[in-house]
Amino acid sequence: CFFFSTEAVFVGSRPPPAHALPNFVMVISLFVTLLALSLVLVAMPILQRAEEVRNDIRFLCSSSERSRGLQQFYIRALDLRRGDRCSDRYSVEECDGYEAEEPFADYLKTVERTFRCSGFCYTPPQESSLLSSATMMQAHLGN
Repeated sequence: CFFFSTEAVFVGSRPPPAHALPNFVMVISLFVTLLALSLVLVAMPILQRAEEVRNDIRFLCSSSERSRGLQQFYIRALDLRRGDRCSDRYSVEECDGYEAEEPFADYLKTVERTFRCSGFCYTPPQESSLLSSATMMQAHLGN
């Protein structure tokens, strides 16, 4: 409908045969340009949301609401993996008690397979500073 009304405005009722092809090409290029512009405008909010999610996963993994579920799923799977009944298995998926939560399980599996890495927003527990200071002092004094 839009194409034909645009063509009627630019071309008129009957253009001379010498101008028919350039007018047709102009109308087609206008239509394609408007279509491309509308697709770009539709894609901009999608791109913005994807960047927000990426930043939440990459930089704000423990404090973002969007990535908190992913972190919690990873910690549960890690705790299960460290158990005596699961440490000798090839994958945590083979362990008793493992429950895949979508989309977290597929995402972590894809990241591990693609980038050959493991761990998501995990910081190993640190010794308390007082205990480590006392240990260092004993080592220094030779007691």
